[in-house]
Amino acid sequence: MITRIETHPKKARELYVTVGNFGNSHVFRSTDAGSTWTDIDGGKLPDVPHHAVLIRPDATKSLYVCGDAGVFVTKNGGKTWQNATGNLPGVMVVDLAYRKSTRSLLAATYGRSIWELRVR
Repeated sequence: MITRIETHPKKARELYVTVGNFGNSHVFRSTDAGSTWTDIDGGKLPDVPHHAVLIRPDATKSLYVCGDAGVFVTKNGGKTWQNATGNLPGVMVVDLAYRKSTRSLLAATYGRSIWELRVR
């Protein structure tokens, strides 16, 4: 089940989707407006449902995803992923937003309110 579709802020034909499932990949990218899709999870993310994807508008190579195991970031198109959850306890993260004025990532959690992380 697709949980989120996000369009790249500077490339209208580039799309990202997250998938809420177990046992399969969770993040896909299309560069041709959805005609074909590439798995950019590659088994590197936890095998849990993922709920949202966010392309940082002031650093469009930074892609954040969230799911039942926290927040993860890639800066190289999904070749590598890093846990970006920081000091947030292990909790489901259901949505992401970016506040450009403070360069902060905001994560809506299930049971722990809103979490804020300053990003570079």
